[in-house]
Amino acid sequence: MGGKTKQTQRTKNNVRPSSSGRSAELLNNAVRMDPGLMSTGSGKVLPVLFPTLAAPLDPTLNPDFTLCLKKLNKKDPITKTKALQELCDLVKKGDVEDVVAALGSWAHYYRQLTTDTDHKVREAAQVAHGVIAGACGRRLAPHLKSLLPPWLQAQYDEYAPAATAARASLTSTFPESKLPDVISFCMSEVIAHLLENLVGNAESALSKKILTPEEKELQWARLVTASLQGLEFFVQHLPSQHDDWLWGELTPLLAASSFWKMASAKSQQVRASWFGALGRIIARYGDTFGAAHGSRTAKLLLGAPSTLAQQWCCLLVLLRHVKDDTWLDKKDLLIKRIIDVLENGGWGDAKHLSSMLLPLLAFLPPHMLTKHFYETFFNAVFKGLEKKSVISSKSERQSWITSLSECLRYLSLQHTDFMVEVATAVHRTWLEKILTGHDGETTCNLVRYSGGNMASLVKYWLRQSLEAKEGSDKYDQLARNFWQNIASTVVAQIDKLSTDQNDITTLVDAHILLLQTLKTSQETKKPKSIKFNDEKQAEDDDAEETSQQCNASIEERYKHNLNNIVEKICAQYFEFASKKQVANAVFSPLLTLLIEFDDKDLFLALSKHFDSDSIYGFYEKTLKCWLAGDTMRCKAAVDIVFLLMKHLSEKEQDALLESFKQFPPSVVEWCISLSLSHPHCRLPAVRRWLRGTLVEDSLVAVCRRMINEDDSKSRSLLLMCLATDDGGEIMISQSSVSKIMELVCAALSPAAPSLERLAGAAAALASELSGSDCTQLALSLFRLQLTVQRGSGLLNVETWCEVRSAWQDAGAAHQQFRAQATHAAKHELIQDTESLDVQRVEHIASLCPYLLPQFGDSQMPDDTEDVAALLKQLFDFETTEDCIEVFALRHDCIHSNLNCPLGDTDAIRTVIDQSGDSSPELDRKETIAYMNKVVFRAALLRTLILHRNEEEEAWGEELFKNEYIVEEFARVLHDYAVVCSLHDGYAFWPNFEIISSAKQHLTCIMDAITADVTSHFSLLNHLTQRAATEGYYWSFAKVILEEKLREKGRENRGSGMASHGVKLEEIVTGNGFFHTLQAESRSSPDSLAVLRARYLVMLRSFYLAHAHEPDVIDATFISEAAAGVPTDPSVIVNAYYRHQHTMLYECDISKAEWRQVVSNTAIVEYLTEMVEAVGWEAAAASWDFTTISLCSLAARIQSNCPKAIMLARSVLRLFLAVQRFIASVRGECLKREPLPHVAELPTEWKDIFSPDLQCNLFSIVVKVLGNASASLTAPRAAFIDALLPVVRTLDWHALPPQYQNGELSVAKLLEACVSALSAAAHPAYKYLAHGLLSALAKPLVLHDAEKLAAWSNDDSNDDSESPRSQLAICGLQPALTKLQELVNAALHTLKVGEETCEMVPGTDSHSVALGYLLLGDAACTICQLSRGDLVHHYIEIFREPRHAEILVTCALRLLPAPVAAHAQDNGTCPAPAQYAAMFLNPPEFSVRDPPSALDIGRLSCRLVYHCARWAGGALRGWWGAAPPKPARALERLLKAYVSPQLIREQLSAVSAGAEGLEDAEVTVHPSTNEVVVTYLVEDRPLELSVSLGAAHPLPLPRVTALRAPQHSTHWLAVYLAYQNGTVLNAIRMWMDTVAKRVEASPQCYICYCRLHPATGRLPKVVCHQCRNKFHAECLRKWFQTSSKSNCPLCRANF
Repeated sequence: MGGKTKQTQRTKNNVRPSSSGRSAELLNNAVRMDPGLMSTGSGKVLPVLFPTLAAPLDPTLNPDFTLCLKKLNKKDPITKTKALQELCDLVKKGDVEDVVAALGSWAHYYRQLTTDTDHKVREAAQVAHGVIAGACGRRLAPHLKSLLPPWLQAQYDEYAPAATAARASLTSTFPESKLPDVISFCMSEVIAHLLENLVGNAESALSKKILTPEEKELQWARLVTASLQGLEFFVQHLPSQHDDWLWGELTPLLAASSFWKMASAKSQQVRASWFGALGRIIARYGDTFGAAHGSRTAKLLLGAPSTLAQQWCCLLVLLRHVKDDTWLDKKDLLIKRIIDVLENGGWGDAKHLSSMLLPLLAFLPPHMLTKHFYETFFNAVFKGLEKKSVISSKSERQSWITSLSECLRYLSLQHTDFMVEVATAVHRTWLEKILTGHDGETTCNLVRYSGGNMASLVKYWLRQSLEAKEGSDKYDQLARNFWQNIASTVVAQIDKLSTDQNDITTLVDAHILLLQTLKTSQETKKPKSIKFNDEKQAEDDDAEETSQQCNASIEERYKHNLNNIVEKICAQYFEFASKKQVANAVFSPLLTLLIEFDDKDLFLALSKHFDSDSIYGFYEKTLKCWLAGDTMRCKAAVDIVFLLMKHLSEKEQDALLESFKQFPPSVVEWCISLSLSHPHCRLPAVRRWLRGTLVEDSLVAVCRRMINEDDSKSRSLLLMCLATDDGGEIMISQSSVSKIMELVCAALSPAAPSLERLAGAAAALASELSGSDCTQLALSLFRLQLTVQRGSGLLNVETWCEVRSAWQDAGAAHQQFRAQATHAAKHELIQDTESLDVQRVEHIASLCPYLLPQFGDSQMPDDTEDVAALLKQLFDFETTEDCIEVFALRHDCIHSNLNCPLGDTDAIRTVIDQSGDSSPELDRKETIAYMNKVVFRAALLRTLILHRNEEEEAWGEELFKNEYIVEEFARVLHDYAVVCSLHDGYAFWPNFEIISSAKQHLTCIMDAITADVTSHFSLLNHLTQRAATEGYYWSFAKVILEEKLREKGRENRGSGMASHGVKLEEIVTGNGFFHTLQAESRSSPDSLAVLRARYLVMLRSFYLAHAHEPDVIDATFISEAAAGVPTDPSVIVNAYYRHQHTMLYECDISKAEWRQVVSNTAIVEYLTEMVEAVGWEAAAASWDFTTISLCSLAARIQSNCPKAIMLARSVLRLFLAVQRFIASVRGECLKREPLPHVAELPTEWKDIFSPDLQCNLFSIVVKVLGNASASLTAPRAAFIDALLPVVRTLDWHALPPQYQNGELSVAKLLEACVSALSAAAHPAYKYLAHGLLSALAKPLVLHDAEKLAAWSNDDSNDDSESPRSQLAICGLQPALTKLQELVNAALHTLKVGEETCEMVPGTDSHSVALGYLLLGDAACTICQLSRGDLVHHYIEIFREPRHAEILVTCALRLLPAPVAAHAQDNGTCPAPAQYAAMFLNPPEFSVRDPPSALDIGRLSCRLVYHCARWAGGALRGWWGAAPPKPARALERLLKAYVSPQLIREQLSAVSAGAEGLEDAEVTVHPSTNEVVVTYLVEDRPLELSVSLGAAHPLPLPRVTALRAPQHSTHWLAVYLAYQNGTVLNAIRMWMDTVAKRVEASPQCYICYCRLHPATGRLPKVVCHQCRNKFHAECLRKWFQTSSKSNCPLCRANF
């Protein structure tokens, strides 16, 4: 940004130093000064100015080391860090000698770097020092005295990584045994360095660049802390022989006041380090230190409260090592400090405190340990335990409790009179503190840890009572007081307990945990010891035996005391529950204690407490009453009953169980649940009771409750009842099981209110059952799952899978279950005949494979016969006559996909029988039933074939080895071919969605199977055999499979018939060979192969049609057929000339035999293929036969029966082929020379054949449109499908005049079209009418132009206006008006530009809207073809009824939803690009496509384009008057789709016509939609600019004229906007107007120009005298220069 450009960038290892480095180098090379000179006169050494002068670099050093060490002088810490890293690399990679040579310099830098302010520099320095020390090894010795002092200090750097690196390097360099010697060697230097930092000139070691006092204080604290810790280390590791020397060195330090001031420094690290160093000195010198500095130290230690652990460690060291306590003159203050620390929770480190507390007690003077001291001491401990810092931390609590236990044990060792009293009181307080007053988790931890310590403590006292020689009574008293404390404390807390359940539960849990902890601490581990060979074994054994006897006695006494406590506590809780009537709150948690201490004596104690002689008496008198009552009844009481049951006799057990009849149902259910649990279920009395009537009645009630209510307990109880014991036996009676199953099966229904819960419960029950009951429940679950699909919402996925697994595990292995399940699946499949639900069929098919036990496992099927057997059961539908194939076969016959002259199957015989009249159509229910079966078969086979094992191998590899499975899959392909045929031919059917959905799903299944399975040869072999022997759809199935395999890149090995074992005679005589030829030729890209197939089919059909006529099929025919070639039809031509009846030229097709119609159809199909493939080389006879057949058979076209339509379709295809060929002859003749007869074909066609053909075809179309109101059948749809491409090519001008003026006049043809479009007809008829209107567009425009010209040229119009004859286009107007009224009525609720709708196909509204839009599209197409004055007449015709505006309003409400959403959106989202073609391209309709709402949307888009292109003025008027939302919607629509194309057309026309504009230069700017014309007139450039808006034609074009004689261009804008003018014509008009105006204008006699040189204007100022005109600018200049106001010519005044 304007600064100087750096010449060279500094990089790593750049030899040229920076400015600071250069200064250091210059100073280093200057005159070196002796450091001794750097002192004052007083001898005080001054710090050198530059550190590098004090340690000059050796000139002999390696240059790399020199450069690296120089960088350490830099101030930037990053530069230093990088330099240290480079130094490490040099040491690691360089020579050791170079490293040793650099040690002197490094020693100096190391001392500085150790105290650097940047922690990263210090870390890098220690790392580098470790690398150097490791490299030099012993050779480090000469420099060790200068290196070791900062090295020891660096171990305690406040930055942990730096300290760790220093410590690691010191340890690795000097092992622990060598370190004292090294310290001894350098002790003078070390102590001098440390003393200098502590009490010397520490300021010299601080960084000079620190400016703020805070930073300076921090650096000083860091230096002093490290030095103090280094001093502690030095004092610890210096050998003892140097004690006197060290004391002498430390004396100045201890005498310095600055050293003692560090105890009160601001920095906590400094204070802690000071106490640590002082403690180490005290530990080494003991009484010597005490005599000299003991009192001073004590004052510092006790002067003020402190939380530093090091301070108390120092005090402890002082108490221990200084024997004489004369220094301790304030003993009360010491006790006060101890109590304060305990009451305040220590210093936050209870673990450290616990390690010092007991030694502190031991080292206190005996006269201080009084009763009052101990009471105060333990009270402080308990108070400290309550502190938040202690009680909220688990580790702190445990350490504090450990300290309490150790101190209490220490107290018990003292031989004082008050010991027992104080210890008992402390224990009692301890119990109270841990059992109450804390949250649950804290109480749990306190009780558990305290209980363990208490147990250890009481065992210690018990052991001491047996082993102690003196004072055993006091230990015995302590143990007794211990148990009394527990009992009294717990009982007192129970007595004070409220009836709140939470309080009860909390206290009971605490008591139980305490007792459990005391019990688990009962067993003591055997002490481990090491035995040596030379030890005496006998003495050890005796001692061990004595110890074991002692431990056994202790444990027995401990257990007895604990059990007594438990009995008292339990009795107290039972009494409390009885008095307060809170049984559940007490017994529920107390049950844990009863189970833990379960013993007969315990229950006997409870019995005695409630005045009962026996345990059974306790039940009869107390527990039974509680369970029978209302207030004390609870499940825990039942648990207590069963807990004491094992202590009863069998007779008492029977009596107890029999008494359960008196209990309410809920108690009985609790009793059943406990009876089923371990170990109660093993009691014989319990098992007898479970099979009784009471249990059965209760379980039936439980089952009903589970069904009707959301009761998880009922479900759990039933599952427990149905579970088997260890012997595999159900513990309840079979009668109970049967009743439960009946209830559950009856409740399983999709309409059940709580199906999710009920199904899960039933699945769980089925998993526990076996036998017939299990089969019944599994079948019910299977039937339920047939009707409930996965993910339907009735069951979640997890429950759904549980149900499936339950019935598979329970019943799949049973044949009876499989038979019933398959029957249920088939019944569910065929019962729905109203709709095809593919998901439902898939769901049923997906369940059936789980009827195989091995399905779902990760293994291949063991036996494919089991799979085949299941498929036979599932595919064995009731035998009903399946007639769906008949409709597919009729379609393929009519479309010549199959040539079927023989009636060799039931289906083709039905087709033949129905071919002479109107045939029946598809039935919805039969079609749905057929599609259900086909999809089910395919889906089931897909599921089985694609199932994979653990090696990811599909089951299909194994299943295709089974012949039956191969046959069934081949049948699926056969049915798929039938469905494909129906899909091609029945798009017009109102229920076409059924066929489409089935076909789409079957396609996905076929793709999945063929893509996954590789072993397809057996299937292809089977299909090839069936295709060869039977033909029909087996041939299509074979071709489908081959195409699928070819798409997947699979090899087609031997797909020919001979390779699959098919006999030659079967190929020739049957349908198979020829049907396969036809099936293969449909997708063959080879035209000659297709021609050959047509040829063979033609010969065969001709032969079979006339096989009964020996004179036709004679030797001549046979020899010609044998010698014929596929490209020459001479064999048929010659046969026709010999026997003309073989062609149906003069016959009624509907009465002709089927075989002969099939034969003629095959001949026409062959002729069509011949014209397309080899028409250019065909012989004249072939062409003659083709044209004669076409004209003759066209005259016989009928649409009243299937066989006539079959022939008619072929004739229409032949017409298109011949017409296309003839249209291409002239162009082809330019490329190659034609045969003479081929060259004459266009002339012959135009003069001879075309007129008759056009007459016949126009008549056929009119006839079909006349029957538009009739229902559409498949044959008629096929006929219209063939007519649609023909009607668009019809030429009305080719008709003879008598037909043009007669029955095929334009008016009558228009009437037929309008009638069909207005009628409630199938869309196919409307498409045909629209096609005919498109063909009539040009003839109609020419017809109207002739009428208009005749009217204009009529001489009778000169004098008076005669009415103009009506134009032909007026015939569209009534129908257009009628239809638009109906459409507006249907759309009147929709707001234009705000709402849109979709017309449902098949409805009246869809039919009306389709007819209206098709008629509007045709009208717009006709209008766009008009030219000249006819345009204005057409505009006048359509302006008054406002057809264009109404068309737009209807179209805007019928747009496709995404297009309408874009038009109505106010944002900037882009328009959907895929809909642009709907606006710009003419719509194409086909009968093969099903009618859809998108047809309406496509036509609506096209009409918007038409109106904008042809009726822009009307559209602009509507846009200007429309409300904001519709106007904005139309504008956005035109901008996105229409206007760019219209503007492109205008600009392209200007570019193309620019060359024809003389004296003009045209510039087109496509980016701005602007055209600029520069027109030269009299060598003056005049400019015209025409700019079209982005939403053209809605906004007015912007027309601007520059330097033109007339600036007003409004008339051009009017022409472009309201007369649909083109930009090119507007330019021409402007140029012509300008030229004429300039030519008619006079010259200005001042400038002698017509156009002013500057402004380009014509002269306008007129002289009133001479009437000459002048330019205003010229006249003004004339007046100014002449100083007169006279006319330049006549000199008259203006």
